[in-house]
Amino acid sequence: MDLSLIRGAYQIKDVSLRKIEGASTVPFFSADVVDLSVEWGALFRRSFVGEIVLHRPRVNFVVAATKQASQPGIDSSWEDRTKELFPLDLNRFEIHDGEIHFRDLTRTPEVDIHLDRMEAVAKGLTTHPRAGEALPATYHMIGRAMNHAKLRVDMELEHLARDPTFDMDAELTGLEITTLNDFLKAYAKVDAEGGSFSLYTEMAASKGGFKGYVKPIIKDLRIFSPGKQDEGGFPRSTWEAMVAGVETILENRP
Repeated sequence: MDLSLIRGAYQIKDVSLRKIEGASTVPFFSADVVDLSVEWGALFRRSFVGEIVLHRPRVNFVVAATKQASQPGIDSSWEDRTKELFPLDLNRFEIHDGEIHFRDLTRTPEVDIHLDRMEAVAKGLTTHPRAGEALPATYHMIGRAMNHAKLRVDMELEHLARDPTFDMDAELTGLEITTLNDFLKAYAKVDAEGGSFSLYTEMAASKGGFKGYVKPIIKDLRIFSPGKQDEGGFPRSTWEAMVAGVETILENRP
């Protein structure tokens, strides 16, 4: 830990949070540096609030052979632990070079669906709405999926509202479906030979209601190769043909 009195900050370096009972092979959370400080810009607006900056954070959600070894999420007590570490109201939150993984260790091969190179900033987290301003906080994130596909999320939100209240615009473009083959083999018993996947969405939420759209686009998907034989034999070939038929029905037409 490093302490900087002049900056009003302290840093926790090389932090790693692991389960004690039935520990997984990977930590739930780790980071090279967690920087907690006073947000000096807010002081000029007569607001004594703080900011947290995470450098190279990693989060692992894990499905394991036992419930004790799995890491599906965190319990509500973590909010209290965070407040103990940082008693100021949090107004700004940043992530630099972050990763999020979903790992299923019960499959062969093991599944690892992940986002990486995440750069994110959330601002205005202590701001209450002013007249004519329903969504005072903002969130912006860019990153990659499976080491190559571009991901972007932009959001305005009222994070203090009782019901979800936000306006979001997000897109994932150019995901090569072959990079998901471990996932497809584990859960659908098929693998892809080609194709790309993109997703576009605009969504707004207010007063318990949602409106918007989600548009997935699959291009040049190849799942079933006629004449290809593998250890799966006829049942697997039949299943792959059925999946390919469903893909044809759902294909995005010109």
